[in-house]
Amino acid sequence: MLLDITFKIIRLAADLERHKFYHEDLKCTNIIRRHADGEIFFIDLGGGLTRGMYREERESVIRYGDGPDATDALFTLGRTLWELWTADSPWKDVPLDLIKDETVRSIIMDCEQGNVESIHCLSEKFSV
Repeated sequence: MLLDITFKIIRLAADLERHKFYHEDLKCTNIIRRHADGEIFFIDLGGGLTRGMYREERESVIRYGDGPDATDALFTLGRTLWELWTADSPWKDVPLDLIKDETVRSIIMDCEQGNVESIHCLSEKFSV
């Protein structure tokens, strides 16, 4: 079930990215799942920065500049997926050894390290 939710989150983030929208405060508490059909929705689109969900050196650009870009969104997506799979907050670090699923570990690593250019590229790489 977590893998299905993971892929739905990636698909939704990729769809938003196609419209040049990057959720500034994506985290598990800002994702809801409709019980009837399992559809995933992002909420709290108004902005805000949660510690650990973005690269510290990008805070002022995100907060006071043009907002997040594709690389920021990718990083935050990785942190959100790590949070989903560990049920913990990534406020300091994201030890990947806590993620037992190899595919998800690879996805998070790609997000953290910027191994792909965008969420759309990530979704294509993992055929989401």
